[in-house]
This record gives sequence, C-alpha cells and structure tokens, in this order.
Amino acid sequence: MNEANIEPKVVIVIPVYNWLSLKKEGKRLLDLCMKSLLKTKYKNYNIVVSDDASTDSTIDYITKNYPYVSIVKNKTNGGFCKNSNSGIKYAIKKFKPKYIVLLNDDVIIVDSYWLKKMVKIAEENSNVGAVGCKLNYPNGRIQSTKYTVRPVPRYVGRSELDNSQFDYVSESEGVNGALALIKAEVFKKIGYLDENFYMGFDDADLSIRLKSSGYKIFYTGLTHAIHFEGSSTTSQISDKRFYLVNVGFAYLAFKHYNLLERIIAFSYILGGSIFSIDQPNKKRSIFTLHIRDRILWRFYVSIKAIIEGYKLCIKSKKSE
Repeated sequence: MNEANIEPKVVIVIPVYNWLSLKKEGKRLLDLCMKSLLKTKYKNYNIVVSDDASTDSTIDYITKNYPYVSIVKNKTNGGFCKNSNSGIKYAIKKFKPKYIVLLNDDVIIVDSYWLKKMVKIAEENSNVGAVGCKLNYPNGRIQSTKYTVRPVPRYVGRSELDNSQFDYVSESEGVNGALALIKAEVFKKIGYLDENFYMGFDDADLSIRLKSSGYKIFYTGLTHAIHFEGSSTTSQISDKRFYLVNVGFAYLAFKHYNLLERIIAFSYILGGSIFSIDQPNKKRSIFTLHIRDRILWRFYVSIKAIIEGYKLCIKSKKSE
C-alpha cells in the first residue's frame, strides 16, 4: 500500500505578508522556509500559503518557483489571525485534512522527520487537540519549549543554552503558534483564531479554549525548528508594536483570567513600560533587565492598551 494512503492527511498553512521582501543575511526567508519544507519525510501533505494582500511580488514568485503550493489571495490586509483563518478554512474545504499545521513564514525546518514525529504523538495519545515542538533561535539558544499561559504566557527555557534538557515528550498548558500541529476538527468545535488579536497571544487564547473543551496539548522536544522570531513584524513601527502587543495581552487577561491573574498580568504590562528583558542571546535573569526609554509615554500607552483590551472583551462578548 502507498505510504501516503496510510498517513493522515496534513495541510501546512503559512500566513504571509510581503514574504518576498523578508530577508536574513541576504537570503529570502521565503526560499529558506520553502526549501526546508522540501526535505520533509512525509508523503501525505499539502502546502497552503495565505497572502494578506501583499504589496510586493510574493504571489508571482511563489507561483513561478513553487507551483505545487496552493495560494489564498486576500483582497484586504486583515492581520495575522484573519489571514491565518482564511488559509485554514480553504485548506479544510479543499483537502479535508485530519491535521492542520500552522507555520510562521520565518520558521526553518531542520529535521526531515518533524512531521512524522508530531503526527505520531497526536495519533498515539487520546483526545489530542494540538502538538508543539521545540523552537530555537538562529544562534542555537532555546526560544520555546513547553508553553505556560497563566498568569503570564511564558515559554519554558527561553534563551537558555540548548543542552538537550528539554528533549522529551509531555503534556503542555499551551502550544506555540509559530509551528503547531492542530487537529482539523478543533476548528469546527471551538472556532478559529480570535481575530481580535492583532499581534501575539492568539496561540495562548487558542490553547486555553482547547484545554477548556477537553482537548490535550502535547509538547515534543524530540524535533525542533529554527524561528527568526519577529521577522514578519519588522515593518511595524516599534511604538505601534509595543501598543498592539499589550492590547493583545490585556484582551487575553480580560477574556480568560480570574481577578488575581488579571492583577498579575496588568502589573506585568505596566512593569514592561519601565523594564525590558528582551535578551534572546542571553539567559534571562534580573541581570538582563534594563530601563526603557520614554517611561512616562510607555506607561500612558500601557494604560491605554489595558482599556482597549477591556473594550475588545466587551465587544467580543456582545457578538457571541
């Protein structure tokens, strides 16, 4: 029997915007990602690229150089979650897969058997809704392993040296949406990505909804990929990113957290207007803290973001 006939159907959905313009060390991330996928030792999969109304030649380039890829062309730019949902819906309707892989356009596959390993975990454990894997920074340090989502979403081991200390399989509180295998039925039962999240925390929201619906989430460190984190949002003005990320976190807190968890979350947001620990090349500790610039402005914007998160939560509840 053909191997593809016994492997569960998988569709890899890659949401993109101006993908052709994204480069690292002079190389297109588009080519790095697509060529890494070609090494995948799994027969029964397809690739769907969902384009968020790119203004460069992304679509033409993919059509010419990767003709086997299905493309969803969105007419207007709706943000990451809306774009991802377009790709997911198209993939489910056209290919009827058992699993969807959400893959960021700045992830590079390094293990040819990554998909086999992740599918195997989903197939061998009951009621699995999602499987995530270890992600590394380009310098080899750990970016994410297991994912905790309360009271502050956090990737265990972030920025540590990778000494194989997280090379195991276990259940997890959440899944990193940069590379996640998700059972297709999940989207039909609990809904798609929440489009109120514009930049970040959509995977924490999805994880909470998965768990509350009785699904299990697994993490595997037996396979990994490289993630050029933030590459897709480098075109966003830094001040705008600061605001939108905090809006997303505040919305997550109002939507899912209890009172104590909200207090901790909002303290984290306000503390982030003063201190920063964004040190991907070092292990995070009190010694990597540094004082931000324009503290008063950032504090004001953080308060504004919390208020906007509350408004989004009220709006979301009214639309249910």
